[in-house]
Amino acid sequence: MKTFKVGEFEGNPTYIGKDVPIFIAAEIGVTCNYEMDRAKKLIDVAADAGANAVKLAFHFPDDLLSDHSVEYTYPTVHGERTENMHEMFSYLRFTFDEWAELKAYADSKKIFMFASVAGGFTGIEWAEALGLPMHKIGAWDLLDIPQWRRLASSGKPLIIDVGTVTEEEMAVFMDIVDELDTVLLHEYHSKDYTQMNLRSLPYIEERFETLAGFSSPNRYDVNDFVSIALGAVVLEKRLTLDRSTPGHHHILGKHPDEFKEWVTNVRQAEMALGTRKIQPTDKDIEERKRFFKRVVATRDIAVGEILSADNVACRRPQQSGDEVGSRDYDTVIGRVAKTAFTKNDPITQSAIE
Repeated sequence: MKTFKVGEFEGNPTYIGKDVPIFIAAEIGVTCNYEMDRAKKLIDVAADAGANAVKLAFHFPDDLLSDHSVEYTYPTVHGERTENMHEMFSYLRFTFDEWAELKAYADSKKIFMFASVAGGFTGIEWAEALGLPMHKIGAWDLLDIPQWRRLASSGKPLIIDVGTVTEEEMAVFMDIVDELDTVLLHEYHSKDYTQMNLRSLPYIEERFETLAGFSSPNRYDVNDFVSIALGAVVLEKRLTLDRSTPGHHHILGKHPDEFKEWVTNVRQAEMALGTRKIQPTDKDIEERKRFFKRVVATRDIAVGEILSADNVACRRPQQSGDEVGSRDYDTVIGRVAKTAFTKNDPITQSAIE
């Protein structure tokens, strides 16, 4: 698994990998409703929040669906809604010129744009023509072998949702694209916590020698942060301008202020991981002076008296100079006082023998 370059703006490169900040993508592939003004506003929100990218989707319903009667039922804030899937994908589309306009707008905001390439080769070809930095492959396109062969020929990095396939099925398409930079995004379509299996992230890394990430399915954040601890290098999160907007996935998306807070929390969580060593914080080291202990007299001690548990104990604050610290308590037991101590006087090395 290696770090790879996504692209750059004004000479500032962005990478995906183990030794760089998590690559955060705002999932707006449905919540833009494929309305240009809405899509641009979502790009503004994502860029302002500090995301690295926005992720959309190419929809070509005739290439995707052989049965045009299939329906899709999804939740909204107003209750469930059922639509004809072919008709739905027919309006969730941009023309190529609109894609080019949106790509230029994202570039002007210094945020990357990429898209899922479901159904045939057209999405791949458009992504290449637009100069998108990578291809995204959704969870329901993982068994399309001809598409994988076309993706392999593109030479572009791949971000792949893998929650819907078995390990054996995953091995098939990974063998096809084994020369490409890849990130496998764990995801799931279940509300059963026992089936979410976030521990698959480090296993995916080891099994396929690739990078791993997490495609967050809804507004719930806990599993996002668990994935960070497990090594995710890419995170996707749904973003909407308003959950009451007609259409699917809006109910699953973060509002702009929620998304910005989430990005902040992600950045803080990845910083909090730190490194594989034991190291007190600067604040802890400073506070040691007040809260660690030294050995002190618990009563008046006369010259010549033997120090014991009956007349010394460990009490704050921390030792300084010649004073005996609490971790050296055993070294003073049985020693003789060369000078007198009053109660709570610190025991010093120079005053005992």
